[in-house]
This record gives sequence, structure tokens and C-alpha cells, in this order.
Amino acid sequence: MEFETKKVTCPHCQKQQNIVVYPSINITLNPEIKDDVISASIFTKLCKYCGGSFEIRHPVLYNDMERRFLVYYIPDIDSSRIIDTALEEDYDSLKYVKRRIVPDYDTFREKIHILESGLDDMAIEITKLAVLNVVKKKEDCEIIKGTFSFCYQEKNTIGFEFETSNGPYCQSTRMEVYHKAEYIVRKTAGLDSSMTGFLKIDSNWAENMLHRFKVREEKRRQYLEQEKENTDPIEIALSIDSEIMNEAQTDRSKTNG
Repeated sequence: MEFETKKVTCPHCQKQQNIVVYPSINITLNPEIKDDVISASIFTKLCKYCGGSFEIRHPVLYNDMERRFLVYYIPDIDSSRIIDTALEEDYDSLKYVKRRIVPDYDTFREKIHILESGLDDMAIEITKLAVLNVVKKKEDCEIIKGTFSFCYQEKNTIGFEFETSNGPYCQSTRMEVYHKAEYIVRKTAGLDSSMTGFLKIDSNWAENMLHRFKVREEKRRQYLEQEKENTDPIEIALSIDSEIMNEAQTDRSKTNG
């Protein structure tokens, strides 16, 4: 477990001091610190002069070697993708590890929960978006935030918690909705899944992915209508995917440029 020191000013007594922070946590090698990560107590510090407690939020890279995922918490990060060139060069095996970035602590904790459960976080975000729209219509409310809550395979149920303008709200749905989201990911998210670096997979990503999926299905319908004498499904799929990937790369270039 890596650590470094930072000079901070106590908000209570205004005295400066050096504190220890952990920018990288390997939960496989140091499982004893997991509870501190989940409870956010790793961000709580005690002033050595007045004894007062205070929080200091800093970037943390959470590494689960056993389940092969990395979650990088970078407070308030706006980017949809970051690349650590040195990390990529030093560890070629990272191409087989799921890497995510998150901008706030609640999402950090949720992302860990999802990936620890063995679920596809891309499919979870699409499922969450579908359930969110159901809650919004049913309760006639604004949704402030949605969070993955549980998955009971044996009960064919997956659930989410929502912070709404009417207060907290829990909503579950059938696993078939999640499996449909998995299908959308398989068909449409190939470009994203093959990217290097850390990706931000959130509601904005899910909305974009659903749009791309609808475009893909519409293009498939058009190809089938135009090529009635040559309806080889593999050829059609490759043509559609090539167009969509080019469009997605163009959109990303515009966003990043």
C-alpha cells in the first residue's frame, strides 16, 4: 500500500502539519483496509495540535487484483477518459483489467460494489437509466441521483435506490432488463470496451450508448431493406459497426479537442 505526506492546515486551529494519505490501495494485498475505504474513514484525519478531526478528499486508486478491476477516485474530474501512459507501459496485463474513473465518493463506493458483485457496470448503468425513467413517470418527480443497491439472481431481481424531489425511493426490476442491457453492451460497446486508460461509465455514457444502439438497429433495418438480394448478416453487421465506430471516434475527437 503506497502512501505519501501532504502539508495541510487544520480547519479548527489553523496550524499546518504533515499528514499521511494513501493514493493507491491494493485491497487484495491489504484487505484489512477495505472497511476504512467503504466507510470513507481513510479521508478522516486528526490534528496533532488540537485533536480535532477533519476530512481531506484526495485521489485514490482502488486495486482489486483478484477480481481484476481498478477504480480511480479523482474528486470532481470532468474527463470521460484518462490515460496513465507510464502505468500502461509498465503493466501490459492492464489490457485485461477493467479500469474506471469516478468523480465523487458515493459513485466510488457504488462502482466497487458493482464490480465486486461480478456485474457489468456498463449494463448496470443502462439498466439504472431504464429504471430511473420508470420511477420518474410513476412518481412524477425529478431524479437527483440513482445508485445500484442489490442483485438477487435466485429471485430474478435487481434493485436501485433513488434520491428524488419527493424523497428517497427504492425500485427493483427483473433481471431480464439487466440481461437486455448486457445485449446492448455486447452489440454496441465494443469500441469502449477495447479502449485503454480509465473510463467514466455513468448516466451520460448510458444515454449515449442507448442512442448508438438505436442508430445501429435503424441502420441494420435500412441495410436489410436496401440489400434484399444480399442479406448476409455478418457482412451487414460489420458494415454497421464500422460506420458507428467511425462516428463515435469523430464525436470523441470533437469532445476531447
